[in-house]
Amino acid sequence: MASASIEATINYHDPREAERDGTAILDLSDYSRTNFILDPRPMAVRNGRLADPPLSLERNGVVLLRRPTAVRDFFDRAQIEDVYTPEVQAMLREVTGSDEVLVFGPVLRSDDPAMLSRRRGADPSENYGRGGPAVSAGVHVDFNEEGVRAHIAELAPERADALLRRRFINVNVWRPIRRIERMPLAVCDASTVSDRDFIPMETRYSVGLATMSKGGYNIAHNPAHGWYWFPEMEPDEVLIFKICDSRRSVPRFTPHATFADPTSPPGAAPRLSFEIRTICFPA
Repeated sequence: MASASIEATINYHDPREAERDGTAILDLSDYSRTNFILDPRPMAVRNGRLADPPLSLERNGVVLLRRPTAVRDFFDRAQIEDVYTPEVQAMLREVTGSDEVLVFGPVLRSDDPAMLSRRRGADPSENYGRGGPAVSAGVHVDFNEEGVRAHIAELAPERADALLRRRFINVNVWRPIRRIERMPLAVCDASTVSDRDFIPMETRYSVGLATMSKGGYNIAHNPAHGWYWFPEMEPDEVLIFKICDSRRSVPRFTPHATFADPTSPPGAAPRLSFEIRTICFPA
């Protein structure tokens, strides 16, 4: 049985990374242009399965659900578009009370380069959803409110004005493709995050239109942060967490990062996971 809590190294960011250019830069087209300064810190990471009361999307920014999928191959673009996207939309309509859910930015990740290269072709259009390594670049929040607004304008240009007047929640849906034995995802309780923790960050060649940059945040260390992981997640489970909530009266941003689990068994299988971003509009 998994421990109630472990100590693990969480890769935070040093605020000085933003001082050099006015903002921290993540360039997905050329990582040599990225100016991150990581700040590894030992942190207690609690077993989210044992949280009492259970973690909730509205209160903590994260919830774990058991939701099987009919997808049999997450490398198959047709299955992602025709099967998984409708599944995700239906699930999030229920979870968030939304009458509309926009879906974008599918990413398949692994800490095994050979796995990521599986069926990779010379034509970029054939590598739909193929992501980077599971080892993330530290604690971050993918998009700030301006970045989400830019996505709404891209995804629904004919209705953007009306949608932007509504509350919106940018939600990430994260699923293992096989049981997670190493390099799991840790999420920070959004209610424990302070405004002073945010380091402005720009993602160049972000998901969405490849020519656009999006604003987000890297996260500086704060001992008040409450970290959780969900041991040995299975393919019929999904981790749903808020990237950004336009409502200011609730916890709005959920930092997250991959970490090396010190309890992973020797010879643990590489992590293989799939994530997809959404923007939900509660009715």
